[in-house]
Amino acid sequence: MPDHLASCSCGKPTVRVRGEPDRVPICHCLACQKRSGSAFGAQARFATQTVTTEGQSKQYLRIGDEGSSARFHFCPECGSTVFCFLNDVPDVVAVPVGAFADPSFPPPSVSGYEERKHRWAGPSDGIEHFDRAARRAVLVAPNGSFKPKPLRGSTYFRRQVQWTASRDG
Repeated sequence: MPDHLASCSCGKPTVRVRGEPDRVPICHCLACQKRSGSAFGAQARFATQTVTTEGQSKQYLRIGDEGSSARFHFCPECGSTVFCFLNDVPDVVAVPVGAFADPSFPPPSVSGYEERKHRWAGPSDGIEHFDRAARRAVLVAPNGSFKPKPLRGSTYFRRQVQWTASRDG
């Protein structure tokens, strides 16, 4: 399993992860646009036991568009976000894809809040698309059986499971 190293602009706080991300979402919600300073946020999600952080960071608690919260850790020197904890998904650490500064990093697997997507941001082929956050998913087990699982806000999906999602009415 390859290691990936992420850091801020000045390189003081760092994040080392073992293996590939479990999920790489892009989000077009207004909170992610403001946080990232871009038209969308892109993050890689890893199981907490595969992540090691070093260096000092400051923390900011952000409440998302639908009420979920995340604790963003950023460099106190340069201000770059280096990692975050999603309070609804305690076993996951999210790292901004740009912090890896690696053009060969795995591509996004899902795109959320597309109703707030900038018109000039073209479609991403080969990934799941949602007008809002995924609210409910149907997990397909390896034997082909279906198991509905309710979800809250932005959620974590393990790569080993195929899934489809639908919006609750």
